[in-house]
Amino acid sequence: MSADLCQKKELLKSFYCVYSDWVRRFSLACRKGCAACCTQSVTMTSLEGEIILDFIKVQGREEWLRAELAESIPEKSRPLITTNQFAEACLNQLDVDSNAFGCWDFTPCIFLKENICSIYE
Repeated sequence: MSADLCQKKELLKSFYCVYSDWVRRFSLACRKGCAACCTQSVTMTSLEGEIILDFIKVQGREEWLRAELAESIPEKSRPLITTNQFAEACLNQLDVDSNAFGCWDFTPCIFLKENICSIYE
């Protein structure tokens, strides 16, 4: 793994810590055990995906993840653009076709175990 990628991951993890400290003072609808929003329609950056993949590797769950993804991601639900491409289009004031986001899939997230996220620290 490149030093640049490691640095970006550490920076994102630092951001998560700062955000967690800041958000503690608010009463939020999202709570441990409530999985109403935890579906397979997830928006994330490739860097966030890399951090999740690192966690899966440390847990020794790579084969499990491959099997889950093979079963749960139909081709039709994949977005045509990434989160980063969408952000770039917005910054450049370009219109983005609403079909570019793919179909929403309200199937529960593959990382949920008894309505609790198994990858969120």
